[in-house]
Amino acid sequence: MSYFDVNKATAVTVDASPVGLSAILAQRDSPSSPPNIVAYASRALTSTKRCYSQTEKEALAVVWGIEYFHLYLYGATFTLYTDHKALKVIFGNPISKPPARIERWFLHLQQYKFRVVYKSGSTNTADYPSRHPPDSKQKQTNIADKYVHFVTHTAILPTLTVDNVRKATSKDTLLGLVRTAIQTGQWSSSELKQFKPIKDELSIDYTNNVVLRGTRLVIPSSLVQRVIQLAHEGHQGQARTKALIREHVWFPEMDKKVCAKLEKCLACQATGQPSQPEPLRSTLLPNKVWDKLEIDFYGPLPTGQYILVILNCYSRFPEVEVLSSISAKTVIPKIDAVLPGMVPLRRLFQTMGHLSKDMNSTDT
Repeated sequence: MSYFDVNKATAVTVDASPVGLSAILAQRDSPSSPPNIVAYASRALTSTKRCYSQTEKEALAVVWGIEYFHLYLYGATFTLYTDHKALKVIFGNPISKPPARIERWFLHLQQYKFRVVYKSGSTNTADYPSRHPPDSKQKQTNIADKYVHFVTHTAILPTLTVDNVRKATSKDTLLGLVRTAIQTGQWSSSELKQFKPIKDELSIDYTNNVVLRGTRLVIPSSLVQRVIQLAHEGHQGQARTKALIREHVWFPEMDKKVCAKLEKCLACQATGQPSQPEPLRSTLLPNKVWDKLEIDFYGPLPTGQYILVILNCYSRFPEVEVLSSISAKTVIPKIDAVLPGMVPLRRLFQTMGHLSKDMNSTDT
């Protein structure tokens, strides 16, 4: 081990195991030299913290390790090594949406200047002390738990209590599987396919025994219809109802379930605008082959070219040309090549107005 030198490059290596956390403070004389260990630190996890997801445990190791070496790290630039790839995304992206507990830790670490580097577990020197920790406690975990508890109470909709959600969550089989998956990191069950893409955003409020997605409460299936009904009490329409629900809570297939519920709302059907799409109208068949053409463009393509499509409305036969641009000078010769000589074109339809204007002002 060596003494700390403020002029050397500093790095902190952290790791979390099922039973503990560890952090190693090290420095290098040069980028190519081996690290010189300055200090080791480790601590045991409480029974509650052992129920955290692996991502939360690894994030806890980060905040605990940095706080433990605060005297050496505050005001300095250092490198943080972790063997958990998700943390590189979370701490390296200011607009990431981590679970509420990690979000609280992320905000706390804004006072430090560091970059996160992924290191494979087989080369992580902090692995052994995290698996053989002494018994200890840490202040920031209690603060984060209080923050999660606060998020749970502020995310709840009016007239729907946390106690209602807690009881429904305890009876919900699917959320039971989600809670187990968060704790074990095993998301292979087919029943969890709607939760697996957002697994890094999920956490558990152990005080209230409910599941959170970021700072939003995950609603059990038995309360979904009640939540939609509460959010739609003002009959403000689908968009506003969805926005209100998304602000506070989350549940699978939210858009689909909200739309299905609101389509059956008698008050909205009686007073709202009709939502039926306008029926399709068939166009009349031209009298002759060259009476009417329709043209449209596709592009630009990656090569910078465009595709000109000319459709004969009588025969429905398409002509396709590749163009370098959509100017009148480029398009008109292609149209002339398609039209047979001395045939008057009675009607030309296209999607944008600039081409027709150019053609009207161009002698051909």
